[in-house]
Amino acid sequence: MYAGRDFDYTTQRSGEQYSFSFENDLDEGDNIVSATWAIENVQGQDPDPMSHLTGSPYNLLRRSSHTITGLLTGVRYLIRCEIVSESAQTKELWSYVTSTEPNPG
Repeated sequence: MYAGRDFDYTTQRSGEQYSFSFENDLDEGDNIVSATWAIENVQGQDPDPMSHLTGSPYNLLRRSSHTITGLLTGVRYLIRCEIVSESAQTKELWSYVTSTEPNPG
């Protein structure tokens, strides 16, 4: 399911934390036990978009976060997170981020 808004544009040179909240998607008292993240380019060229996922996801209660590094300028990416909860529910959220040139100001 679309997360409801795109991530802010980035001029990413180093790692940045991206998060999805499953607060409205899980039953009361249910929390995340595992998460799988994926990233793909949907506009522009990036020969290996999955290489930008750094380390492992970090899950806290109903939020999953992941560090993403080195997105290529001019590329629009689709970021997906699929989670499994304590009650064995499987949910997915996704959104877009676009990497742009740094503002010279």
